[in-house]
Amino acid sequence: RRSRGGIDSAVFTVYSDPESIRGLVREESGYDVVVRIRPVLNPQLLRNLLLSRPAVQRYLIVGIDPGIEVGIAAIDLNGNVVLLKSGRGLDREDVISIIRNLGRCLVVATDKCQPPDFVRKVAAALGARVYSPERDLEVSEKEFAVSKYAEEHGVEVRNTHIRDALAAALEAYRYLESKARELEERLAEMGLDPLALDLGKYKAKLIEGSTIAE
Repeated sequence: RRSRGGIDSAVFTVYSDPESIRGLVREESGYDVVVRIRPVLNPQLLRNLLLSRPAVQRYLIVGIDPGIEVGIAAIDLNGNVVLLKSGRGLDREDVISIIRNLGRCLVVATDKCQPPDFVRKVAAALGARVYSPERDLEVSEKEFAVSKYAEEHGVEVRNTHIRDALAAALEAYRYLESKARELEERLAEMGLDPLALDLGKYKAKLIEGSTIAE
């Protein structure tokens, strides 16, 4: 800002790699000079990254009800249905092939506290985690959770095999949902719009064991 005497006040905005100024520049606040140091996200860099990113990967949570008739329920990381299916005589390779064609499976869930071998082996083949509840889910619990979900999402659950598979997937989803919400809140604090990012891959990292800070 100019004045009769020349310059009344001036602001210099300098962008620099933090390592370059470490030990050379420090924050201070005096009568004549104020120095502030803060991290800044480069909007153009962010736009370039978003424009150049590859196609969004679809990540899945899959519930499986093994047996003579196998039930499969796949939902995405936003809790939307990707597949509800059951079939007699489906073997492990059939199930693995079906899931692989849908996207990348992160979690294979069961409604039993002791995961069946079928579930464990499908998860191992897909490189996914196994989720099991602390106790076997009661039929009434599964009925309530699935009927409420079906009504909200406008889907039809045709039989008990699909019901049990979907109940397992929803139980796993609820368990992981709190971390996903915390991630979105942290992004918002950083000034980033969660809707503009491929949140799926970051949620996937959380499921795989990364922390929010990482």
